[in-house]
Amino acid sequence: MTGAICDAFLISFLIEYAAVALPGMVGLFSALSMSVVALATAGFLCIVSGSPRVCERKDATYWSIDRLGLLGCGVFAVGFVGAYAWLERWAPPMATDSLVYHLPTVIQWMQSGRLGIYPSWYWNPAASYSPATGMTFMAWLMAPAGCDVFVRFVQVPPLVCIFFLTVRLCRVMGCGRTAAGLLGIAAMLSRSLFSEALIPKDDLFITAFVAAAILSLNHDALSERLAPWRVGIAMGLVLASKYTVLLACPVFLFLIDAPIRAGWRIREWSIAIGLVVVIALPWYMRNIVLTGNPLYPVDVNFVGFHLHGLFSVERDRQLRTAAGIWRMVNETYHSLPVALIALLLAGWIGTCIAGGRTLFRDPLRRACVLCSVVTLFIFLLTSPHHEARYMFPLLVLWFADIGLPLGAFAKSPARQAALALVPAAVSVATTFHVKFAADIATFASLGVVLVGVSIALVLLQVRILRLSRRWIASAGAAFAALLALVVYVDWHAYVSDYLALRPELWAHYQYPGQGPLWKFAAEQLPADASVAYANTYFVYPLYDPTYRRRVGYAPVRHGLHTFLRLPRMGDRVPGDLIFDVMAADMNSDADRATWMENLRALGATYLVVDKRQIVTNPPELRFARAEPELFQPMYEDEQGVVFRIIHFPH
Repeated sequence: MTGAICDAFLISFLIEYAAVALPGMVGLFSALSMSVVALATAGFLCIVSGSPRVCERKDATYWSIDRLGLLGCGVFAVGFVGAYAWLERWAPPMATDSLVYHLPTVIQWMQSGRLGIYPSWYWNPAASYSPATGMTFMAWLMAPAGCDVFVRFVQVPPLVCIFFLTVRLCRVMGCGRTAAGLLGIAAMLSRSLFSEALIPKDDLFITAFVAAAILSLNHDALSERLAPWRVGIAMGLVLASKYTVLLACPVFLFLIDAPIRAGWRIREWSIAIGLVVVIALPWYMRNIVLTGNPLYPVDVNFVGFHLHGLFSVERDRQLRTAAGIWRMVNETYHSLPVALIALLLAGWIGTCIAGGRTLFRDPLRRACVLCSVVTLFIFLLTSPHHEARYMFPLLVLWFADIGLPLGAFAKSPARQAALALVPAAVSVATTFHVKFAADIATFASLGVVLVGVSIALVLLQVRILRLSRRWIASAGAAFAALLALVVYVDWHAYVSDYLALRPELWAHYQYPGQGPLWKFAAEQLPADASVAYANTYFVYPLYDPTYRRRVGYAPVRHGLHTFLRLPRMGDRVPGDLIFDVMAADMNSDADRATWMENLRALGATYLVVDKRQIVTNPPELRFARAEPELFQPMYEDEQGVVFRIIHFPH
């Protein structure tokens, strides 16, 4: 059952991806075209999959204590994240990456109808050229709604998918269902992964794709009829994600013999490779056509083969010391608590002991136990970024590893569950900082109540009621319709209030400096205005709530007019210096004539200048203040100033 659920998630992600990417490639992206392609893709997959299997009726003997335990774990996990989502239903997108380029990229696609390159000025240019699969899932939610009310929860489905992937990996490792469910809770609710749950980003998608690809290379899975389709879709989505997914890809090198051991022939290889090419290659071909380099803006050097980009990356400076590595592991936003690190380390050692020679013979065990550690060391020695989130896929594997010693040393499902309860309890207790212990207790209590209700309903059905599938489906449809009606009654008022509160909440919770400036822009500038910004990378808050406003940057560097013509940034640039180098290059050799020409090309009618975010006294502010007859101040505070552009000289 968990394997079927994992496949269902993978198929749904593929449908969403195709529904946005296919019309977007030809400049026809819209909510309507997205719906048409989604239906067509779903129909095609139904035809390819063949006749559905007829599931046998589940009687009382089927629902053993172990199965009920797994059901309870799944309900608890979903209830916990659902309660958290309800608590945060008023919170706007807060994460830096979301405001800088994730959401603005989707808005550009919605306005143009094409999946073009979004110019991430003042930021790492790799964010613009990297494959943007994560943004396609955001577009799936933003285009129909016309606002960000749904996209805040875009990473909840992959987080739930990670639960089931962890469960399935644990089952393959040999532990019982309840223990696997508890380890799934430990992974899903670990602070590292759960911290991304309500952030419009793509890290949990990447984690789910990598874990699904590794799971698809299990020997039993590779012998199934649809195995090459599963492998091709999962690997295609992995490689269609952003460049940094390559940091986790060395683990696949140790799985390359898995299809060979399963007896794959040319047909299976052709299907899998063909799907990878169709899903992932277009992003890299776009870069080749525009720049001649598939990994632009990063230099490519391979066996004497060299392709120029904007810079060559080198190892992040914080990864060059033990203190910097420990800070990444334990002291940053995506870090793990020390107690959970200790449990994972103990579990990994137990896995090495229990696995024995099978760790070398079995490709899946080899990848999850040994090769995950090798991949981690490669990351520490080469990564241009010191962020733990790039190793999220390995974290899922380490939680799954614990299933191997549990199955080997604790033979009874009850003992396995008791031992697996320890990492699950630690994860739940440390999901948030200790000062939010009351929230943790509330979410966990709700989860426990839902577990009790769900198990009671199952037992009532299989032991007493024994209702038919048709009756259960009808009751479920009626309940869903009633719930939809309840939501619909207050939906418009909720969305209106939420959109009106966004500027105040930005200012109150995370951006007290920029908040008043963003509030003025949201409320006082016309919704259909064309706004130029300067000296800030926070672009998203400058849009109106319904995305009619055009927002863009007018380069001030002499002779620079388009993002595609950025000057080279350097031969060796550590990841933690890319933003500083980018900003310095953009502001150097500032030229008023170039800036005015670019403003005119944008059709800008308003100018928003942050006075201190990137540099103090930015050149755009000096140019605007020097010509008050052209730039009329409308609003100013300590953080920034908003100008009305009166007219451009001919």
